[in-house]
Amino acid sequence: MRRVLDFVALVGLVALWAMAAQAIFGSNPLPLRVPTHFDISGNPDGWGSPQVLWLLPIVGIFLYALTAVFSRFPRAIQFA
Repeated sequence: MRRVLDFVALVGLVALWAMAAQAIFGSNPLPLRVPTHFDISGNPDGWGSPQVLWLLPIVGIFLYALTAVFSRFPRAIQFA
């Protein structure tokens, strides 16, 4: 079961990378300026580059690695 879950997680990470790459470099890429933050009404109030999308797969890899390490060494986490 563990190998199946690892495989599913890795497929999810690859899909996240593929979606980010498609949005940035694909046949219909994002514009050079995209909204990055929205106010309470839903209006954009922060703008940035589409390269910010690479942050999502990087965070995904970090979280995957963190949970993989903690699942291998569960006693490493000691809560008071």
